[in-house]
Amino acid sequence: MFRETETNPQMSLFKEGNMGAPTASIRRLVAMSILKEGFSCSDEDLIEKCDYDLLTRKALGLVRMEDEAPFIDTYYLLRRRICEYADLTGENLMETCFSHLAKFQASKFKISDRSVRMDSKLIGSNIAWYPRYEFIHRTFLQEINKYMPRLNPSLRKKVQPWLEENAKQTVYRSNSETIQQRLGELGRIIYAVLVRVKAQNGLLKRVFEEQYTVEHGQATARDRKAISADNRALAVNGVFTGIQGRQSAYLLDESEGGTVRITDTRTGETYEAKLTRNGALRIPYPGDRSKYKWRYFLPKQLESMRSRKRMSDIPQEEKNKRNNVEATIFQLCFHTRNNKTRYRGKRKHELWVLARCAWINLRRLVIFEAGTAPGGTPSGQNGFFFAISAILKAMSQTFEHLYFLFLLTGRYPQMGVDGLKY
Repeated sequence: MFRETETNPQMSLFKEGNMGAPTASIRRLVAMSILKEGFSCSDEDLIEKCDYDLLTRKALGLVRMEDEAPFIDTYYLLRRRICEYADLTGENLMETCFSHLAKFQASKFKISDRSVRMDSKLIGSNIAWYPRYEFIHRTFLQEINKYMPRLNPSLRKKVQPWLEENAKQTVYRSNSETIQQRLGELGRIIYAVLVRVKAQNGLLKRVFEEQYTVEHGQATARDRKAISADNRALAVNGVFTGIQGRQSAYLLDESEGGTVRITDTRTGETYEAKLTRNGALRIPYPGDRSKYKWRYFLPKQLESMRSRKRMSDIPQEEKNKRNNVEATIFQLCFHTRNNKTRYRGKRKHELWVLARCAWINLRRLVIFEAGTAPGGTPSGQNGFFFAISAILKAMSQTFEHLYFLFLLTGRYPQMGVDGLKY
């Protein structure tokens, strides 16, 4: 992780006339931020680990005892300049560094994002809360700050009214024709911005490609049906562990050919269902005292019964899996006290989140590698060669500690008849 940390973005902080470059490697300073949030230690404890803890020094590339760790003032200087640069330009260089590191890890370990566990209620609430226009407008407001310094004055003047607009109020007071017109105007502004900055990736470009098409240099909003078809092509496999409403007293069985059977859980009787003209199913009404002859099941009720059956067939191991988002948020806030952080200000919290997430990704990769390696192989945690390598590592660290003490005292041991002498 230390070797693959991207340092080119931070070089813009140390141009001519800006007091020069730092006295330590930027890569090492970024790695120190990640280690600090991983250990959840104070700045003083971090510097002490960098000076005396051999594992920490090795993680930072300080392999020799005479290698000096960065000073705490140099560490503070980089963080302060990153925050000032973000306030000035709207671009967080630590986020750029994190994106590069995550991309390298995904390529190195062949990680695919085709399968992601997410909370269905979280997705549903976001879709229900934001209309299409407000969803695009909020994304535009979130991403435009990083592109504003690169726009020409004419385009910046066209963008300014959209920054002052309240999309929620626009949706509330406008009809569907007006919203469709505003949607097209917003798409043309986004297209002009993306062309101007020559964006190759990013959230704004992704939203534009999903919601708009470009014909003869003009951006037009896509039809909702086409977007829905693209979403279905993603083949999202929803794992639902619960459905609102009371459990039905009937169980649907469609396992055998075209025959459909419905079982009454109260009596245990099974009936062969008959298909009606409107797509519903019917069975003889249970009980002789009922005044109705048939019990009907509408298509909506049948779909609910199928969903409940699919839910009951899910293995318990699959149900026990936690959503990626929930698990990550839990690990992110694990070291907070009373749900409070030790930082103040938006920019410092952004640095904290990015450094903590980088540590979470690293720990997950380590655990994944340890879990997939066979126990009897040299890479396994329970293997014979793993135990030998652990002993050798401990012995090497002991010798390095002794050598460090000898350097401090200036006295070196000599082997005599009675043992070690100084």
